[in-house]
Amino acid sequence: MPASSRTSSPHSSLSSTERPTCTIKVWAHPGSKEERIAWATWRTSWEVHVKARAVEGEANEAVVDLLSRALAVRPDRIRLLSGARNREKTFRILGLSEEEARARLGRSR
Repeated sequence: MPASSRTSSPHSSLSSTERPTCTIKVWAHPGSKEERIAWATWRTSWEVHVKARAVEGEANEAVVDLLSRALAVRPDRIRLLSGARNREKTFRILGLSEEEARARLGRSR
């Protein structure tokens, strides 16, 4: 390994081109009266309420848009990993650690 790529930081396993990523589980509530995000302790996931209906991916797009605004990341940094046709979904957030994502979502309540 070249000396320039070695570091003593706590993130030494990350190369300079890698960014933190995290996954979050959400439970989507399409067709809600208001858009909001709240932690559901009993589900151990975030409840994401969106106005869009679950028709032709509209609710999924609305969930990504709301997460994007709450997390202050571009929508293209949010990837749906599972649950495209379910209320239970898993997203990968590029560029945020789990701690950062929890803190930002906690402020969006």
